[in-house]
Amino acid sequence: MEERNDYRAIGANIMIEGEYLIFGRYADPSDDILEGDLDEAITETMALTRRGKTFVEGGIFGYARLRDLPRVRALQSEHKLLDVPRLSAINRTLMVLPPSLPAESWELIDDTLTAMFTLTRPGQELPSIHRITSRLRQLIASIDSSVNFSPRKRKRRETSTAPSAYFFPAEENGVARDGLALVADKVTMANIDASLKSTARENKISLADAIIQLLTGSLTPSAPMVLNVFTPNGPAGPAYLPGFGWTGAEERDHLERLFEQNPPDIVNLDDIRASRVDGYCPTPKMAMYVRTRDGTCVYPGCHRVADNCQLDHRIPYDEGGPTTPDNLFCLCQHHHNIKTDKRAFYVPDPATGDVIWLFANGTWLTASSNGILRDQITPESPRWATTVENNHRSIAATARFNAMCHALCDAYEHDGDYEKCIAGIRKLEQEFELTFECTPAPEDLSWIPPEPDLEEPPFPDPYDDAEPAQFCLRIA
Repeated sequence: MEERNDYRAIGANIMIEGEYLIFGRYADPSDDILEGDLDEAITETMALTRRGKTFVEGGIFGYARLRDLPRVRALQSEHKLLDVPRLSAINRTLMVLPPSLPAESWELIDDTLTAMFTLTRPGQELPSIHRITSRLRQLIASIDSSVNFSPRKRKRRETSTAPSAYFFPAEENGVARDGLALVADKVTMANIDASLKSTARENKISLADAIIQLLTGSLTPSAPMVLNVFTPNGPAGPAYLPGFGWTGAEERDHLERLFEQNPPDIVNLDDIRASRVDGYCPTPKMAMYVRTRDGTCVYPGCHRVADNCQLDHRIPYDEGGPTTPDNLFCLCQHHHNIKTDKRAFYVPDPATGDVIWLFANGTWLTASSNGILRDQITPESPRWATTVENNHRSIAATARFNAMCHALCDAYEHDGDYEKCIAGIRKLEQEFELTFECTPAPEDLSWIPPEPDLEEPPFPDPYDDAEPAQFCLRIA
């Protein structure tokens, strides 16, 4: 037993030493590494470490924060006690401070953290992330009272399904303003979203201006507007609304009523995939297919939504590349430039839907598709089923998932162990491939902006172990 524990200790030390070797340069004020291309640094580090973008960014920015904390930097250089999650938490908490913070305030923060991380007895445990952020919050409140927000009231986990709207005070760039929130079912919100965007495009104004002018009566909605709805080509089942996710049973009823009022134009996506145009510009349906297939920019770690990306001819059009869905991929402006400058090139894997990126330095990295079509157009894992049995199994699994998550929330309200509650919910989300919509927020840390969980599957798939089915698009 002792020997095994020794190996664990050695392994733990190697992990921290490794993180220091990877990210330590970012803490050195004399090193100009911060002036380099951050995007390339993140991508290369992801390829070398096989860690996600959240971890890599946490390491880079966490160690870079040590440039402001010389005593903590020296302590870390000598003992290497702090791991990336702790350093990342320190950085995120200190981000609320103004850039012009006086030097004496930084010294106070540096001294406080140094005292917390200076171990005075054998076997002493390092402060937890919760304790670090709580102590920093208290310190920040004494330095800058403007960020000393009261903790939020615990959110109600169960909410009414009826639409609701309310006004609330807001602050933007230090200016007191007010906001309007509207909550409704996914079908209604998708309809509103399509109508607003269509009106904004027709009048060449921003989305916010379109909302204001429509609500104040100075503008009328444009017509017609297009709402894309993805459904299996067969018995009725869940539908996917881009930007809003899968519909439930109640929302499916809303959708059927919408189809009755506005008979849909049914388009088979297999026909779109096989289409081709002679010119450079794809057809609107072809562009829609590509954006839905990719979901986001296909560059590793980039999550810019496909609607805000350019359609790149993987094999350039002027080099003979056809204008077909199989040769078009979504790239944001920045990563499109990287490909155009020949700093990287990508090759799609038709069997899995993944995109393999090859870099000039000889490294490579795989980006997984974030679109809803991946499991429908790739032969390795077609999972869409439309049978009653699978539909019932999906509903039962969702009910069990939500019941188990709510039980964890009940336990959290009783014992106050937030980290245990969140860990349990994340485990269930990974197991069921679903997302819990009522995850509680820690009252004492609710003022810190949460990090997005980039490792979660982007879309919960309501069916498992199914035969492939044709896919169609309904346009209302």
